[in-house]
Amino acid sequence: MRLSILSALLILVALLSAGCGKPAPPTLATSGGTVLTYKIVQELPDVSAAELQNRIAARIKGDCFFDHATVQVANGVVRIELPGGDLQKVDRIKEMLRIPGQLSLNVVAHPGDDQQLFEAAAESDERLVTAPDGRRGIWTRCAADLTFDPEWVREIDGERSCLLLLQKGNIEGPHFADFTLSLDPNGQHALNFSMTDEGARRLQYLTKSYQGRQLAIVFDHQVISAPVIRSTISKYGMVTGNFSKEEVTKLLRTGKLAIFGELPPLELTSEEKLDPQ
Repeated sequence: MRLSILSALLILVALLSAGCGKPAPPTLATSGGTVLTYKIVQELPDVSAAELQNRIAARIKGDCFFDHATVQVANGVVRIELPGGDLQKVDRIKEMLRIPGQLSLNVVAHPGDDQQLFEAAAESDERLVTAPDGRRGIWTRCAADLTFDPEWVREIDGERSCLLLLQKGNIEGPHFADFTLSLDPNGQHALNFSMTDEGARRLQYLTKSYQGRQLAIVFDHQVISAPVIRSTISKYGMVTGNFSKEEVTKLLRTGKLAIFGELPPLELTSEEKLDPQ
């Protein structure tokens, strides 16, 4: 009996050593699949090829639940290998890669408090503005239904834009932990959010330091809301506005993708279907 148990253990060890204990992950060679090739239309500043590769891979795994993708980024080209024949997931990945997933919270510049920034902006037609004291701002497209003082707004490239502060402690997509659909106290569609620990620290500092100022909520490079900061908040908050159900659902999608980090504009240049070898 003891000898039989020993023999069984030896066989099990041999099988595991030979790779029989866990199936090998699928590859294009063994399972066929799809290869997507994209051209990076405009690179993001301060985002390396390695960081972009990580962001795309994280989106594919975390949002599309595709565990065996291979992502390569080099020389302005993104190559994505998707083993297997799940075409629905491939379509979801293609749709997801069309969404930049940009999200930020920025203080709206004020002509009185940020006089040097507005003076510098008056002498330039560029979106990015730098004041003599080193402070920076950016003219950002804003929704048509948002109300600002006329001197705060400018037409840039035919788009109604307002000037937002760019600061070292700005809050961006990866500082958010989650988003959920909700209703505001008036029964209107809204979006709840929670922050990471670092995001909560930044939001607490921002809302404590700039009370009485407007805080722009920016989704995919458009200000969708700019409430006045009335109190200090940190871990949890709500995005409100006159949103339809369709609009708030789109914001939810953008927010969940923004958690993985913004992507640059990508142009699909080829889609190749491969059979197993």
